[in-house]
Amino acid sequence: MNEVLCFPYAGATAAYYGWGDRPPFSVVAYPANAQTVEEVVENLLRTVAPLLSRPFAFFGHSMGAGIAFEFTRALRREGLPMPAALFVSAATAPQLRTTVHPEMTDEDVYQSLVRIHGAGAPEVALRALVMQYGPDARLHRRYVYREEPPLDVPIRVFGGLDDATVALPRLEAWREQTTLGFELRLFSGGHMFVDRNPQFLPALREAIRELLPD
Repeated sequence: MNEVLCFPYAGATAAYYGWGDRPPFSVVAYPANAQTVEEVVENLLRTVAPLLSRPFAFFGHSMGAGIAFEFTRALRREGLPMPAALFVSAATAPQLRTTVHPEMTDEDVYQSLVRIHGAGAPEVALRALVMQYGPDARLHRRYVYREEPPLDVPIRVFGGLDDATVALPRLEAWREQTTLGFELRLFSGGHMFVDRNPQFLPALREAIRELLPD
């Protein structure tokens, strides 16, 4: 069976999606205490790349999309097998991430969680997530894009119509990163529409069947 490797978003565990452990999905685990996206990718080259011997694709949400993208570029640099497709959701196109952001305080992390989950989310619950989410959020903000040629890999992008953190032009800009076809599909919901909109998973499975047939 073909496989779709899922890359967790900031603060998520290896079981970040309820469907992440069901075929054809499996979940990538990031190294503990990594400080940069580059460190994560270097670890994945050692631990995951040697296992990529059958047709596969990558899916990443938010921070996970950026890591999946950079891992794909690293595979290309090393001359290793490439994914048949890159599926990304709720993520700014990497070439727009050219600024080194200031380090986040705990209050910055909390406000980021408010934007992601909505102002109606319980404050106590969000405050409890700060320690879990903060290290990954800081890692992600340190990322700065380095120019390389676009990928010879089709890219399918998914976004939330009410996502306050990723505007539509930032999703559309992913088209610049592929030579083999780009599609964008939007769903009702905010940044976490992948967990909350029941139409998303069937749409993702349909895209997988198109680009990664059995």
